[in-house]
Amino acid sequence: MKRIDCTVGGITKRCHAKCCYGPTYWPGNSGPNGLRCAHLGGQGCTLKPEDKPVTCHLYPFTLNDSDTLVLHARALVPNGCCFKNYKKGPPIIDAVYPSLVELFGQDQADKAVAKVKAGRDAKVMPPAKVVAALKREKQWAAENKVPELRSRLNS
Repeated sequence: MKRIDCTVGGITKRCHAKCCYGPTYWPGNSGPNGLRCAHLGGQGCTLKPEDKPVTCHLYPFTLNDSDTLVLHARALVPNGCCFKNYKKGPPIIDAVYPSLVELFGQDQADKAVAKVKAGRDAKVMPPAKVVAALKREKQWAAENKVPELRSRLNS
């Protein structure tokens, strides 16, 4: 099981929230200074969980076309955004567990974590609102737009 320190400590001390900087990683250079995510603060993301983009909730995981959680291809390459945190911290599935609960619900999150910890692929059934959010986010990423708050879009 892969360990990637996506805790606040790992993000602030080693990788410096590199996944929040563009143009390689969305939301990239959507922020006011043109270099980082518009919602990146000194202690990481400034958004409430219900407002974070789905892509950010899942990172360094992503959903492939068959709705399976997989590690983002660029996360662990040398100079990739997670490389300095690789093999450190808790298992990455534990670090993203709260996000999985937020997106997929307690039952699906528990099943996905159990599968990953057993060394199997974790196929999830994303709710329609998550699928719609990912579609919007893909478009925003292509246009390098600041992500809109999910809570406003879902109301």
